[in-house]
Amino acid sequence: MTILRCPVTRSGLRRAEPEELARVRRALATGALQTLAAGAEILPFEHCLVCETGKICYPVRDGLPYLLPEEAFYLPPP
Repeated sequence: MTILRCPVTRSGLRRAEPEELARVRRALATGALQTLAAGAEILPFEHCLVCETGKICYPVRDGLPYLLPEEAFYLPPP
C-alpha cells in the first residue's frame, strides 16, 4: 500500500474505513455517487481505496485496485 498513489492527485492511498464504505454504498444505491469521468458507469466492487486527500475513491474488485481516473468516484460527504 505504501507505493500505491492516486493517479489524479499523486497522494497516497488507504483502505476505506467501514463508515466511508457505508457512505459510498448508500450514495451508489440512491444514484448520488459522482464519478470523476462524466457519465462513467460504476461497476460492482467489494471495497475501495481512498486517496489521502479524502476526496477520491478507487474501486477494488476481486482484490485488485482499479487505479484509473475513469474508474474513480468522489467520496460522499458525511
